[in-house]
Amino acid sequence: ASGVTSLQFSTVYPNLVAAGMHDGSIAIWDLRRPGNAPVVESSEAPLLGDKKHADAVWGLRYVDRGADKMPREFLASVSSDGRVLTWSTKKGLESSLLMMLKRMPNPRLGNTSNHKEGVIFRQASGMGLDFPRTDPSSYLIGTEDGLIHRCSTSYNEQYLDTYYGHAGPVYKVRFNPYWADVFLSASADWSMRLWSVKTTDEALFTYQSTDLSAAVNDVVWSPHNSMAF
Repeated sequence: ASGVTSLQFSTVYPNLVAAGMHDGSIAIWDLRRPGNAPVVESSEAPLLGDKKHADAVWGLRYVDRGADKMPREFLASVSSDGRVLTWSTKKGLESSLLMMLKRMPNPRLGNTSNHKEGVIFRQASGMGLDFPRTDPSSYLIGTEDGLIHRCSTSYNEQYLDTYYGHAGPVYKVRFNPYWADVFLSASADWSMRLWSVKTTDEALFTYQSTDLSAAVNDVVWSPHNSMAF
């Protein structure tokens, strides 16, 4: 047994819920079925080998590809092992590498040149993950290094953009559900920031937590008001 570090309901099939675990495993439950056992889990697939996460899964997202696609949705996950994976349930639980998160220096953190050059230190720990509601081909990743990366599902080694501004781990990134050009981030640097996808070097607005010594662990948009969060 392992602690649950992330949770996400399917957007297409509301009876399905996925959980990411502290040990790196993924499990999916079907709420229509009696009992507490998941219908599928990655820990029961030893053949996955390095195709499953080796560290805590901090972000999960079900992504709707559109009614004309088969399968209609996929599950994406991000972990502090530096990888973004997608999951298919056609045959048990199978994963594919979506992105290997390469570490980049964050000028707001300092001492970035002192990282050791071991393999583990070349990967950035992924914390937050989100896809815009209308585009299943691009997504955001918040990292422990305080950077936010915009990525494409077509490239698994290069970022489309990197957003600079936070001076601590970025725990959550959230696209506005009504306007995909705008997103929010929540960070351990005591702030939430509102960004435009077109401006990488500075946030549009910065909001401090009411207790100036408190990290912001999560942020979420109102589902009914595009201007409230």
